[in-house]
Amino acid sequence: MTISEDVKAALRSLNVSVDEAEVAAKGIALSIIEESQESDTPLEGMVYNVWGLYNDGSPKCRLTAPHDDDNFVFSGQFRVEDEESFVVRRQTISQEDFMTAIKEIRQPPSPS
Repeated sequence: MTISEDVKAALRSLNVSVDEAEVAAKGIALSIIEESQESDTPLEGMVYNVWGLYNDGSPKCRLTAPHDDDNFVFSGQFRVEDEESFVVRRQTISQEDFMTAIKEIRQPPSPS
């Protein structure tokens, strides 16, 4: 996953770690996949950059910030049915909605 320098600076000012941002971005990807299930092109999952002996990797996606507003833009590559093809999807998310996702990540799990 790539996070632009603009987003990293915004994350620092919001007291959000890169790890938290990556978890939030994966949540955005999951919502894109779920929303696609009723479309003509249902998505199967994210495309990953893979390396190492144990297939370590990270999602092939970016988190960027347009210079004219306080939004973040998530863009990622998603697998479709034939496993070899992929499509790119983008979603704009406000910093407020992003921070709501971060707050949910920071909540301790409720006892079962």
